[in-house]
Amino acid sequence: ANSRKSARRARLNTSAMVSLGEIKSFFNLPKDLPLDAADPAAGLFGITTSLASPKDGAQNCAYFLRNMSKAYAWQSDETAILDLRSQDLDLRSVADLGNIGGETQAQLGENIRSAIGAISVETVPVFVGSDHSVTCEIVKGLSERTSTAFKVISFAHHLDIQHWGSALEPIFHTNVMSHVEQTHGPGRIVHIGVNPHQSVGALARDSFVSTLQRIGAQIPLGSPLLEDDQAILAAIGDEADVYISVDVDVLHRNEMTASGDPSEQGMSLTRVLALISLISRRHRIIGCDLVEFVADRSDRSPQTLADAARATSILLHLLFAISAQAAAAKMDRAASSLTSARRLPL
Repeated sequence: ANSRKSARRARLNTSAMVSLGEIKSFFNLPKDLPLDAADPAAGLFGITTSLASPKDGAQNCAYFLRNMSKAYAWQSDETAILDLRSQDLDLRSVADLGNIGGETQAQLGENIRSAIGAISVETVPVFVGSDHSVTCEIVKGLSERTSTAFKVISFAHHLDIQHWGSALEPIFHTNVMSHVEQTHGPGRIVHIGVNPHQSVGALARDSFVSTLQRIGAQIPLGSPLLEDDQAILAAIGDEADVYISVDVDVLHRNEMTASGDPSEQGMSLTRVLALISLISRRHRIIGCDLVEFVADRSDRSPQTLADAARATSILLHLLFAISAQAAAAKMDRAASSLTSARRLPL
């Protein structure tokens, strides 16, 4: 087992990855893959490049969230963060695996997929930072390591679907979900919290409606379905596995101005967190990202720091959801082993 972990470490410690060195990890979590313990339930990656958006600053998300996470780990280097909803769950099964970058979009995508391929299939990759285009590369990487069908759940204010031109343009943060559909297939994207009003050319109206129906399900702001837990689950369907992408612009600008496009209409942080919990109780999370937090690295304004704290709470919520699933799976395996042992002939 240790030799396999050593090989994974070697694959991670390539030019694609930048070690944290003396930089504090997210929530003071362990750095790198442990050799003397089980594979982590989740592996965190910061993405420090943003190449598919005209707005500078998305590459700084991991920097801000690593610093804001110190608020949860101020007592010591071995602070345990307890989830009061269960009172028996912490983040000891999560590791911060470093940063990923790239000089070009193609290189960044290759580095993301290589990082996913380097970790155990038991470890859920969690990516923090960059623009929304990285979601497509992460989905590609996950598709390469699993044959199980999964849905992509997009919490975002914008559809990010290309509804102009006849040919799909190179990936950009405004057409990423069209690329996800091209890679992942139709009917597999669920948009939650999108702007209910979309501008399209009059001649493209019918084709755009067809595109929406083909691509998956949309639950926009103002829809009663957005407050209906069972309707949310019905929109996701029966697939056991999900990938969750959170673009911070899904939040109302009162709660998130540090995005490329702060939303005049938006969801509350409380509802986003509640839906993550709801989805994770029904569906296994196989990967997730937190993107489009945009701020200058030197920005220390109270508003930006408050926004970073809210983004950090989303990240923490995702990590606890994954940790809870890993703990439940471990208990199920133990119960199954006990049952099998009892059935053995004496």
